[in-house]
Amino acid sequence: MIDRRALLGTVGLGGAGAAAIGALQQSGDKPGTTIRTVSVREFGARGDGRTDDTAAFNRATQATAAWSDALCRAVHVPAGRYRLDGTVFVRKGQTLFGDGYATYVDARKARASTFVLGRRDDEGRGTPDPGGAPVRLAGLHAMGGSSRNGFVATDAQGFSIADLFLTAVGIGIEIAGSQQTIASDGIVNDVIIDQCLQGILIGRAQNITVNAVNIYRPRFAVTIGDGAHDVILSTLSIAYTEKVGFTLSGRVANIVVANSTIVSNGQYEDFVANVLLRVPAGDVLFNGCTFRNWPGSSIVQDTPGELAADFHGCVFDGSQSSKDYDWSKTSTVLSTSSAGIHRCTDGSWFPDTSQRLSGDHTSAWMPLA
Repeated sequence: MIDRRALLGTVGLGGAGAAAIGALQQSGDKPGTTIRTVSVREFGARGDGRTDDTAAFNRATQATAAWSDALCRAVHVPAGRYRLDGTVFVRKGQTLFGDGYATYVDARKARASTFVLGRRDDEGRGTPDPGGAPVRLAGLHAMGGSSRNGFVATDAQGFSIADLFLTAVGIGIEIAGSQQTIASDGIVNDVIIDQCLQGILIGRAQNITVNAVNIYRPRFAVTIGDGAHDVILSTLSIAYTEKVGFTLSGRVANIVVANSTIVSNGQYEDFVANVLLRVPAGDVLFNGCTFRNWPGSSIVQDTPGELAADFHGCVFDGSQSSKDYDWSKTSTVLSTSSAGIHRCTDGSWFPDTSQRLSGDHTSAWMPLA
């Protein structure tokens, strides 16, 4: 197997570069090759809602085995109620999939991540699998999870997380590398997270796409932390945020949030912001986003530095989206003590509700007709 980081580190296609490409073409990652599909039931999973099925799941994924092409497989989780108190390790080259809403995972007693993608189970979070084969998780309905770790956690290079319905999780999805790894080349799509402490956490990651995600009543909806770059989030719907919608913290680069909506509606006393910027250096673009009916400031920047933040074509509307919701009547757009937020272009806000700005560096924020 060829390590992807080593491959990307080659210079040009001559010499060692050409040799690396040739070795990859001859490696065990063989797309188009038929792989075996197994069921967790074959490995002892009961799916009765009472038995802890963690060990059976790990037998199905061969969680402790040294990585080889033989691990590449599809692992089916048929309809049932599966109690998972421990961590299931889904290996590189594997797809673990359920039957959608009919496949229910009960992780209410979990003390760590319920699914770790792209690692071998040897101790703690395990060790990363080698190679370029992607790892996938899809088609599950789950409740519960650790308050300290992502229900799904990965630092893999090449992954897909799709078609999940997560309820009352601590942290929904955690995409974060360590000092030795960086999560990369990943897609999160078609996910609903219903009530959580943290919806999605991204840190030390690159080339990540998050699309079509609905997060309802989060404490913190999306946090993008130090070392994240080249991250695109689009078509997110976030409602009833208790504290912060989007948090950006640490050094980040090329973060894009597009065509997304944050509707607070629930007026929580400890609400901080729709967008909280704590970035000493980096750049972020919000494009075509809508922020509606929030208490206090929609955007808060409380960390000085070299941040380039651009809000293009965004709508800030402090009014109710429905008369059934509480109306804040205190909505303001921006609070900053730094010149880092530098422009809002082609945007609009409604003069009776959210035209107000505060701070010393707001001259670029002019309401459009």
